[in-house]
Amino acid sequence: MDRYRFAAREGQEIVCAVSARELMPYLADAVPGWLQATVRLVDASGRELAYEDDFRFQPDPVLHVRIPADGDYVVEIKDALYRGREDFVYRIAIGELPYITGIFPLGGRAGSKTVVQLAGWNLQNTRTTVDASRAEPGLSLVTTTRGDIEANRVPFAVDTLPELLERESNNVAKDAQRVTLPVVVNGRIEAPGDVDVFTFPGKAGQQVVAEVRGRRLGSPLDSSLELTDAAGRRIAFNDDFEDKGAGLLTHQADSRLAATLPADGAYLLRLADVQHAGGPDYGYRLRIGPPRPDFELRVTPAEVNAGAGATVRSPSTRCGATASRATSPSA
Repeated sequence: MDRYRFAAREGQEIVCAVSARELMPYLADAVPGWLQATVRLVDASGRELAYEDDFRFQPDPVLHVRIPADGDYVVEIKDALYRGREDFVYRIAIGELPYITGIFPLGGRAGSKTVVQLAGWNLQNTRTTVDASRAEPGLSLVTTTRGDIEANRVPFAVDTLPELLERESNNVAKDAQRVTLPVVVNGRIEAPGDVDVFTFPGKAGQQVVAEVRGRRLGSPLDSSLELTDAAGRRIAFNDDFEDKGAGLLTHQADSRLAATLPADGAYLLRLADVQHAGGPDYGYRLRIGPPRPDFELRVTPAEVNAGAGATVRSPSTRCGATASRATSPSA
């Protein structure tokens, strides 16, 4: 257990942000495994003021507390099971640090500028403008500053499709928000039990894909998607869809469904949180439209070690790689 003492004043908003799993995300065949850091703040008498062992779905803890009185305080950091080894490394930032807990919307359209709302602690500004006028589709990072201190960076998605904002009230079929495909909807599950319903016209044989990006963008949303016809007959449903490109997520909670529409007519898409949770931080990006062919190449093991002229077979891709000359394994 490591302890750090500091002096603080009444009313200060202290943030203790730990980076541990982030620094050492995977230890192959490790015993005792990953560092599961916990952080605790106590006053000079040893009275506990705050304790955290994670931050939402992230295993690295972030602690926030308002200091009750002038005096000395101690931050304690340890492994949850009191384990230790030489590669249980961490960094801990302590102070009146600006920290972003959420943004909205979670993304914007390539070639445009998006005004983003910021939520968090010790933020000097609660809005920023993300300039994606020259950005390629994919992920960028959003941050802000307080004086000369930069806040944590959070992901911001950039896409080429038309975008719109979800509007309330759209909780039931008769109030469903009309959308034209293809589209990306930026929305929130604003309160526990909230359901967002969208409607669009479809034709028999039309292929439709609906995909939520929330958890992969830092949202606590645990989404579900249900596609029905206008009469309420279910066509497709999905809770969790595993994105192999986000393998370090401890809980794959984003939804994705694909369906071939059976007939001409109106269709309804319902998005909800399966935990029946909600709030201002429960943002999402919902893409609805035809399939977009794409591919990703993954090799297991991730690095191939071979001498010049040798051939190595990858069990995951079932394709051979011949090393004609000595090159970097990542090449």
